[in-house]
Amino acid sequence: MKFMIASFLKEKGISYYVLEETLYFQCLFCYQKAEMDYYTSAWHCTKCPENGTMFNLIQTTKDESQPTAEGPKKIYNPKIEIYKIKKLFMLLIKENENTSSEKKLAQLFEKVLDLIEEVNL
Repeated sequence: MKFMIASFLKEKGISYYVLEETLYFQCLFCYQKAEMDYYTSAWHCTKCPENGTMFNLIQTTKDESQPTAEGPKKIYNPKIEIYKIKKLFMLLIKENENTSSEKKLAQLFEKVLDLIEEVNL
């Protein structure tokens, strides 16, 4: 089931990511984040009342009167984004070595790391 779901979303150009047993994707109705159980394919949107199964998603994309996932929102994987932010901070700190900005960037980086730890990402 996992590969079928991922294949379907990729084919339709629907933004998604997986954390543990939950797949997060862009709701086809409101373009916000929806959650799907990767084993049962049961899903629900975290913003609008839409929900269903993989079968419902397939039917929705076949029905041209329904919206598609070409909405304005991309679903970001928090772990990847945190990695990118950390990498960028390290690069900026290195580029600003021995400048007045280095200390400020290092302090800001420490605050960001504390915030990340606080929300357990």
